[in-house]
Amino acid sequence: LKMAQRPPSVGILANQMRDFDSVREFFTSGTVVLQRLLDLPRGGRPTVVVLDVDLPGVDGHAILERIGVERPDAFLIVVLSSHADESVQVRSLLAGALDHLAKPFNVRVLMAKLRRWVTIARHYQVAA
Repeated sequence: LKMAQRPPSVGILANQMRDFDSVREFFTSGTVVLQRLLDLPRGGRPTVVVLDVDLPGVDGHAILERIGVERPDAFLIVVLSSHADESVQVRSLLAGALDHLAKPFNVRVLMAKLRRWVTIARHYQVAA
């Protein structure tokens, strides 16, 4: 599980997810997260990524679009965003997001969804 969030959200999410054993990395830069995702080995189970739309550097939608072209089956991407309007949510979903959650969100609901998404990722393999 990778988390790409703006700095204020990282601390909140990291605290809530301290007992969530699948979290591997937190990022606060869109440029860094995009490069790290593209550098991950191909094949195997998809990685669950929680992605903020408003990241510095490369924004979340640009990351979704690039990943969708270069690694379409490698990630299950969930968007968290302060943008709740329909057009932003639809853009996320059409670009390949598994889900789009508007901020503020209920942390317990997010945690339940994360467990479900990680379970989904464990149940299939991606061709190398």
